[in-house]
Order: sequence, then C-alpha cells, then structure tokens
Amino acid sequence: MHAVRASRTASDDHVLQRCAIFQQEDGDLDRGAAGGHGLSEAFGLAGFTNLDVVRNPSLGSAPYLARVMVRKIIRLAPDDVDAARTPLSFSPKLPSRRLEVRAGKLGMVDFFDLNAVGSDSHLQFTNWTIDNNGAYDYAADTRGYTWAAIVEYASRLWSVRFAEALMPTVANGITFDWNLSRSRGENLELELHPTPALAVRLGLAVDKGYIQVNSELETNLPGVFAGGDCIRAKNAASTVMAVQDGKLAAAAIDRRIAEKAGA
Repeated sequence: MHAVRASRTASDDHVLQRCAIFQQEDGDLDRGAAGGHGLSEAFGLAGFTNLDVVRNPSLGSAPYLARVMVRKIIRLAPDDVDAARTPLSFSPKLPSRRLEVRAGKLGMVDFFDLNAVGSDSHLQFTNWTIDNNGAYDYAADTRGYTWAAIVEYASRLWSVRFAEALMPTVANGITFDWNLSRSRGENLELELHPTPALAVRLGLAVDKGYIQVNSELETNLPGVFAGGDCIRAKNAASTVMAVQDGKLAAAAIDRRIAEKAGA
C-alpha cells in the first residue's frame, strides 16, 4: 500500500490479495482510488505538472478495480535465479530461462518501458512528460489500466515480451472496445541484460546484469556485500532502497565482525 498527497490530489493502492497458487503460478488483485484536481483543472497542459491528476474528474475518488491478473511460468531450464519480490511478482526464485504468460487487468507500463524512477506515477510527484517518456502512448483507460495478455521469454542475457491489449472506445475514456478486429493495442519490447565486466572479473554471481546477493546482501564471495542499483531488479531501484541496502549490509558486517571477535 502507498499513498501520495499533494495540494489538491490524493491516491492510494491496496493489494488486497497476493496468492501463489502453485510453484509456477500466482495471481494479483489490486484496489485503487484516485481523486482531486490540478491547478485550473490542468486545462491547456499537455504535460500535467501533477501525475496524480485524474484526466476525467467526473469519475470521482471512489475505489475501483485497478489490477486483477494471473501469471503462468513455464520452466525452460533446470536452474533457478533469485528474483526481487514485488506487488506484481511474488516468487523469490525463477527459472533462469522461462516463458511467462500474464492475463487480466493491468497497467502496460508495469511491464513495458520500465525505468527505476518514472514507471509508477503514484511514487513520483512530477510532470507527465517525464514519466514513461512524454511521447510514449499505450493502451489504457483514463486511470491508466487496460485488459491485456502478455507473453514473455526471459533468459539471463535478454528478454522479449509481447502484449495484446484493449483500447478505450474514445481517447482517455473509461469504457473499452472488446472487438479486437476493430481496435487493439500491441506492444513488442526487447530487453538486453549486459553483464557488469568488473563484477564478472571479481567472480561475483550475476544475473540479468545484476549482482546476486542473499538476504543479508552478501554476494557469493564470503565477506563481499553489494547494494543499490547493482543488485536491484528493474523498476525496484531507488535512492531510498540504496540507503536501506547500505544500512542492512553494515548491520550484517557488524554482526559478522562481532561473531569473529567473540570466537
């Protein structure tokens, strides 16, 4: 759950249910609410100066169904890699090569064109043209969600994902056109995962370009700790998380030193 308050806007999201149905399947149900107005009703601004402004104020701030989706993971390799748990991905480990299929109501920018600081409007108080690129348009209703199916192939070095999504009957409308032969949105994205050369030379375990660590932020090399952007999976990195990583790693190092001193 998170909430953002500004001078005239408010929003919050609650993940009502997160369930790991089986080892390779999970589901998500998310209730959202957003309301308020921008200065001068934000009229005349292509890039609103407040991301929480609702483009259709007549919708009000009553709670609504933001996301409801299921995910099926098809294993294509015997080994697993560590995965960052998020409200949209619950498994702590995933096959190193896999096929993921998602279907339901979701936000396209939850999975496409991700960046660490601008992919979730509720986490940032900034201009619309900064969030997810000003010229990037995608299938979404006035609240930013759509009904879609996404198929993704993921490996250590690269991933590719494709989505077929419903379009609203009018631009920024709240009602969807369910006739795919008449209108639909399609997204195709290739994601490369370069491996940090220095980390590899040091012998650190790396997956998708990120250094792998345990719960204490220790790498596969005893006594070597890592945190921040070099370990954080896509859309989960932030300055706050990096600072927290440093605190947790320092606490783990302190415990390790105390244990050795006591021995």
